[in-house]
Amino acid sequence: MFDIECIYVYFLFMGALERAIQIIGGPKEVASVFGLKSTMAISHWKRRGVPAGYVIKLCELTEWKVRPNDLAPLIYPHPDDGIPTWLRGATDM
Repeated sequence: MFDIECIYVYFLFMGALERAIQIIGGPKEVASVFGLKSTMAISHWKRRGVPAGYVIKLCELTEWKVRPNDLAPLIYPHPDDGIPTWLRGATDM
């Protein structure tokens, strides 16, 4: 049985990942930017999470509309973790 908190975090992550993919221009564009051979890797991200090495770049590509904390809350637990200093504390991005 799933813990309700785990389900909540999963849906928050999925929303953030879908938003990032949409902002960047779709799965094909995301795969291209990261030099991935197909969009299958992006589908894997939806099930397994974004690999840690891609989180910051993915957020940069969204112009920080999606934060590292949204995509990888276990790695970036605070909302300001992983973002540029000039954006820290900003609430409307």
